[in-house]
Amino acid sequence: ELYHYITTTNTAQAWVESFVNEVIEVHETLKHSIASSIPLLPFPMVQHEYSVSDKRILFLDHDGTLVPVGFPLTNNIYEVLNHLVADPKNTVYLMSGRKKDSLDVFKGIPNVGVCAENGCFIKFSGKENWETMLPETDLSWKKKVLEIFDRTPGSFIEQKECSIAWHYGFADFNFVSWQAAECQNHIEQSLSSIYPIHVMAKRRRVEVMPTNVNKGISIRRILDFHQLTSTTSRFRTHEYTTHKAIPDISQNAQFDFIMAIGDDRADEYMFEYLSCLDVMASTASAKEEASAKEEASAKEEISAKKETSAKEEISAKEEASAKEELSAKEEISAKEETSVKNETSANGNSDESEVDSLTTKIKELLNSQLPSPHTNTTRKVIITCTVGSKSSAAYWYVSNVAEIKRLLEKLMKISSEVDAQVQPSSVNVKFPVTGEKSFDT
Repeated sequence: ELYHYITTTNTAQAWVESFVNEVIEVHETLKHSIASSIPLLPFPMVQHEYSVSDKRILFLDHDGTLVPVGFPLTNNIYEVLNHLVADPKNTVYLMSGRKKDSLDVFKGIPNVGVCAENGCFIKFSGKENWETMLPETDLSWKKKVLEIFDRTPGSFIEQKECSIAWHYGFADFNFVSWQAAECQNHIEQSLSSIYPIHVMAKRRRVEVMPTNVNKGISIRRILDFHQLTSTTSRFRTHEYTTHKAIPDISQNAQFDFIMAIGDDRADEYMFEYLSCLDVMASTASAKEEASAKEEASAKEEISAKKETSAKEEISAKEEASAKEELSAKEEISAKEETSVKNETSANGNSDESEVDSLTTKIKELLNSQLPSPHTNTTRKVIITCTVGSKSSAAYWYVSNVAEIKRLLEKLMKISSEVDAQVQPSSVNVKFPVTGEKSFDT
């Protein structure tokens, strides 16, 4: 009977079918869990917050967000970016993983900010020159990494100024995906403990770059730059952390609308940083509100004490004046009594007037020294969005690149309606095609 059961029911084919079905079931459950934990980005909410804000900054990933991975920048997207940058309320940064020279196409958009090689270089908005985030960095690790990277047919190695990427998008996926995992493990185990580098497994590529740069740290430096150009910086000036740049928010920063959109692991650093910024800004706002309430309560208490003290002082002076008057009545003659009464009454009124004046001055001084409960309270909206439903540090997701384009067109329309006089130049530009294939973000 056992033999019959094994040969007819519990066969290898039955086991494989059962295993595959369970894998599909787990995948669907996980997909549903992820989709429910990260909601779809509500466009009306974004449009409303965008329209009521006064100072905005947008961080937009390049490949996989503005355009599909490996595709050139379209004229339509170029025009949308041109309109967004033309709005005086907007500051726009393109957060790319590409090399500096491949981003020259954005020179035609005035005042646009650009980040290259995932944060290694930044061209700040309104500036013409690139600024390196890695001055005097040791790049001797690149030779060691090159020795580890595999030369599988269909793959190629891209050497950037501060990083190296191994692209395997055109190789046999089933075989090369296993090689990519082995390559990542080898680099992390043999080199990460010796050199200041970290490995990012991205879409059909493995990229190695220094640990002290990423898009999150770049956003922090960009915000710091714009804060310094307008007022005293409210961010810490100590060394930036390796992976997460934690902000120091004593008060709200300059921008009241911050939006970041990306699609892969390199963009998660943006989302993580802005999540910290959002939490700390909310905490700072709550502390300001509590402090304002305490100050208001202290003001009322001080005012009440001063008023009580003033009343007691007035009562004491009146009592002293009455005793003096009674004593004078007993000593002076009947003819002088009327004169003394008039004089005493006049003195009493003068003292009372002086006390009232003192009380008024105290109140005015308190009102001028204690701040309003609403001082330094600034509204801030932070929106983080990833492309595709997946596990992410972003608050929301959109389905695909086409939805990003649709959102940006809606925001462009709002900017055009608010400032119809701004007419950005229409430039017919196509993204330059280099000799090698690129899968950068």
